[in-house]
Amino acid sequence: MPLLYRNLNNICSQNIPKNIIKYLRKSFLENSKRNLILTNELFKILNQLKEINIKAIPYKGTILANSIYGKLSLRQVYDLDLIIDKKDLIKTEKLLLSQGYYIKEKLDQEESFFREEDQIEIDVHWELTPIYFPLKFDFNYFWKNTNNIDINGKFFLNLSPENLLFILCIQIAKDCWERRQKIEYLAKVCDIAQLIYTYPNLDWSQVLAQGKNQDAQRIIHFGLFLAKDLFDISLPLPILQEVERDSVAISLAYQVCADLFSKEDHEPSPIKNSFWDVKLRIRQLVFYLKLRKSIKYRISYFFEILKLVFSQKKLKS
Repeated sequence: MPLLYRNLNNICSQNIPKNIIKYLRKSFLENSKRNLILTNELFKILNQLKEINIKAIPYKGTILANSIYGKLSLRQVYDLDLIIDKKDLIKTEKLLLSQGYYIKEKLDQEESFFREEDQIEIDVHWELTPIYFPLKFDFNYFWKNTNNIDINGKFFLNLSPENLLFILCIQIAKDCWERRQKIEYLAKVCDIAQLIYTYPNLDWSQVLAQGKNQDAQRIIHFGLFLAKDLFDISLPLPILQEVERDSVAISLAYQVCADLFSKEDHEPSPIKNSFWDVKLRIRQLVFYLKLRKSIKYRISYFFEILKLVFSQKKLKS
């Protein structure tokens, strides 16, 4: 939404109905104010973690807005995200609880904290993906490959562009089956395109090597093709040729695009463990299975599918 307003306002504001441009401007200003509040809270929490010797890397959110779009105001941000070493989870929990947050949700790879008074949510990650979408995560590797970014005179750690691109491709592959608004998913593709545009000197060999080490080459191809197809980004010729050789990644990307631009809205999430919920999750796992080449990962997805099938049969009996 912020990018939509910025571009319409700069290019053809006189051709937009006044009530529409007024609404977009109001949303833009509210988002700018909210992002500033979130950034200040992030700076405070990171300093408090540093004081108790906890290493934390902020990513996504306002850090992403500033590092790839150049301005806090140009990205819609809903929460704050931190990556920590799992050994520091208990101390991180205690700190956030002391700051008025409560634990909203616990998952395999992260915990969500929420504070009612200012409606701020912080997601603390120690893995990048859930068990059903396995990828190895080496916190120290990411920590060693960070740089500093200046946001309004405050310095934050930031992931290297190569690691950030890898994470964004992982995220977009993982999230394409979640019940999200289409505009939010499209914004994730835009993030990949904008990162590549902002960092024309990416070390592509590092990105591809990381993908190969994690059996995530197809996941990277999938994310890059979406960005190329939807936003017409320029990729180095060797990278483009590698992506175009991956017919499975392209087929999966077209599958997602068809859903993204279909006239039907996403239905609400089905009741957990209902027939429709299990059916959706099986389709999700089959999609994930196609994204991986390794027999090891394919077998793990196959067993996850079997678990869902048998759990559904038990419910029926």
